[in-house]
Amino acid sequence: MELLELSLTLIGSMAGLVGLYYLGWVKIKERLTNEKRIYQLVENSKDIIYICDVEPEMKFHYLSPSIEHILGGNIVQKSFENPYIIFERIHPEDFPMLYKKVTGDLDYSKPILQRWKDDYGEFHWFEEYCTPIFEKGIMTGIQGIIRNIDDKVKLQRELEYKANHDSLTGVYNRDYFERMMKQFDQKEDRSVGIILCDMDDLKLINDQYGHKKGDEVIKVIGQLLDQFSSPYVTVTRIGGDEFAIFIEGKEQDVDRIRQQINETFYQFNEQKETIKINMSIGMAHVPSSFSNMEMLYVLADQHMYKIKNARKSV
Repeated sequence: MELLELSLTLIGSMAGLVGLYYLGWVKIKERLTNEKRIYQLVENSKDIIYICDVEPEMKFHYLSPSIEHILGGNIVQKSFENPYIIFERIHPEDFPMLYKKVTGDLDYSKPILQRWKDDYGEFHWFEEYCTPIFEKGIMTGIQGIIRNIDDKVKLQRELEYKANHDSLTGVYNRDYFERMMKQFDQKEDRSVGIILCDMDDLKLINDQYGHKKGDEVIKVIGQLLDQFSSPYVTVTRIGGDEFAIFIEGKEQDVDRIRQQINETFYQFNEQKETIKINMSIGMAHVPSSFSNMEMLYVLADQHMYKIKNARKSV
């Protein structure tokens, strides 16, 4: 009887062990399945996911292959062989940010905008969210997710362009003109001048040829004036046939550009046998823009109308 009880006990124990083993095997299988599923999600993600050591030396532990769809082939292997290749690919203006990121001198709670160069030398925009890895109070690594935002940046630039530019001529619009007036008047003290250009006979063209022809002429005026655009010269359209040009520089610089504009329209009219573009062009200049921009505009406007009235009296 005792032998039977012992045998049953042993059988029960073995069955329990087999059950535990089976349950453990099921859990391991589930974990492996989940890990495989996560790995597949990571590998197939369009986002770039990475894990990288920065101490005691830079070393990638993982870099998702999605990076190769944007920057070029075999870059994953190249990065494992030479982790410092990231410094060769970063845009020069973003280099300081990258250095701060890998040395722990960055606010990791904010998204990081950066540009990376592909195999053809073209830069692409990326947005990154990353987290530093610490061991005993020392940052030893970094991990993050990087997303390509070329389309987002392109859309943003298109919206900014439309917000700042005149749709007919392509030069800056009235809103931009007003912002520049405020900027020079309150924030940036500059030696600056304004040239105002106003067409003399747009109404005659509209009446004789139609408004579509008038719009074509205004577009030509914008193109002719836009030739003078530079980092120090800003062309804006502030009304139907009225353009304002900001010039940062001395008074003689403003007058020189005014003369060049007059010469440009004179040569244009000499080459055209149909519609002539007659412009009244006035200018004014102040050595200090602070609190003087409204006066500057009034003086340029008065000069422009003085010239326009003189034309009419001839």
